[in-house]
Amino acid sequence: MTESAISTPKVLDDLRLVGSEKPMGYLSRRTIREAGSSLEAIQSEVELLGLATMIIPAKENAPDSETIFVYHNKALRELLNRNQQVLKIAGWPTEPAEFIQWVSNRDRDPNKVVPIRTPLYSVIADAFGDKSNGGV
Repeated sequence: MTESAISTPKVLDDLRLVGSEKPMGYLSRRTIREAGSSLEAIQSEVELLGLATMIIPAKENAPDSETIFVYHNKALRELLNRNQQVLKIAGWPTEPAEFIQWVSNRDRDPNKVVPIRTPLYSVIADAFGDKSNGGV
């Protein structure tokens, strides 16, 4: 990615490094603003590079919690396809957009936290490019 809308602050690497090895990343509007950019600028930049985005609306009474997920559709689809059995057993979707929605909901609902060192946790961590995630 070029240094334009997505500029130097390391925190933006979560979006800058999305690609075949890191199929998705996300940041809140607040984090992006604190890094000196805007959600809209990031969205435009990554879409020009062929990456997909999904905006998750802000939580009630927390306007800065609006979040952008950036994802490499092909890489995420391949990861989900390789792990279809794990996802089906856990009752999770195997399509990229639905998977991102579920990850987003998991982060927002403490009752939906995925236990570490499980196959599902490993799939989610791999989607974020964390290959040393302590999964199974």
